[in-house]
Amino acid sequence: MQNSVLSELAKRELARRRFKHFVKYTFPQYNMWGYCELIADAIDLSVHGVVKRLMINIPPQHGKSELVSR
Repeated sequence: MQNSVLSELAKRELARRRFKHFVKYTFPQYNMWGYCELIADAIDLSVHGVVKRLMINIPPQHGKSELVSR
């Protein structure tokens, strides 16, 4: 029982720190393809001020709006 509680707390903390883990935690059925993980990493860098401007250019229906607007 205790291991499952600690595991859940670890997942929550990781979801607070990294956007791709937040997506996986809050929307587990979302298919996180490789390019989606790159977008999530870029969003992390932007949120933390490492990247000042971020432009995401990929074709329609590839999940960029789903990731960026949430």
